[in-house]
Amino acid sequence: MSIKNNSWIPENIFIKCLYSAHHTVGIDWCYSDDKTDYDNLVLICSGRGIFTCNGEERAVEHGDLAYFPSGASRTMRAKGEELMFRSFNFRYKLLFEHKLEWWLENPALPLDFITKLSDRALLHRIEQLFEQIQRCYTMLQYASSFKMRFYATEILSLLLSERQYNISYSERNIVNKSIEYMSGHFTEKITLDELAAISQRSVSHYGKIFKKVMGITPIDYLLSVRIAYAKKLLENGSSITETASLCGFSNLYYFSKAFRAREDMPPSEYRSLYSGEHN
Repeated sequence: MSIKNNSWIPENIFIKCLYSAHHTVGIDWCYSDDKTDYDNLVLICSGRGIFTCNGEERAVEHGDLAYFPSGASRTMRAKGEELMFRSFNFRYKLLFEHKLEWWLENPALPLDFITKLSDRALLHRIEQLFEQIQRCYTMLQYASSFKMRFYATEILSLLLSERQYNISYSERNIVNKSIEYMSGHFTEKITLDELAAISQRSVSHYGKIFKKVMGITPIDYLLSVRIAYAKKLLENGSSITETASLCGFSNLYYFSKAFRAREDMPPSEYRSLYSGEHN
């Protein structure tokens, strides 16, 4: 596997968390080391500091996430005020499989030295994950080690997914809530105005966000959910009229038109494939 254009989601990463802590340090605090044999993530909770990685110096403050790769030299110090931060150290490998052969690789993570978490929803979620990692670390149990891997993987996924697709965590949350609502209410009448109101966005803004994240409009997504359920009903012998009603279609004509557009056949023909009516 190769990392192209710094785009990579760690779907096959195996992480081992080595250490986690929550520090509050004084105005004169300073720490430095050379060529660590682990990767390190540091989340600034409050205060200001000056961090250096391999000679690159950056000011940090609340909401900043610092990444020190394995082998880097680093310096961290407070900047004239109390500094509070969370951190964890980890090692990782990528596990690959092809034709029953397995192998490990260790490519560099495409993370910036300093990432500013300006998306409040993303910052809040990453703060939660850092806290969970530290809580598990203090428990020193095997199950806790597994959970630490899970939380650390989610942190990397969030950071790298946003970098790759230019989609914010807040936008994903809006769409996820919308999809959850559609999944639970697709048998009812749902309008675009209603979905936008649930998301607390204007209709035009909501529509742009949904299409940016999903690649299709909210109505197209809703239709796909309804058609998928309709196929199951038809396969189990439900009538065309009953299926249209149970799937939230306002009339039989609209259902038949939407079904044909997506399945290249009318619902009656699809039903006959499973009922034996074509024999």
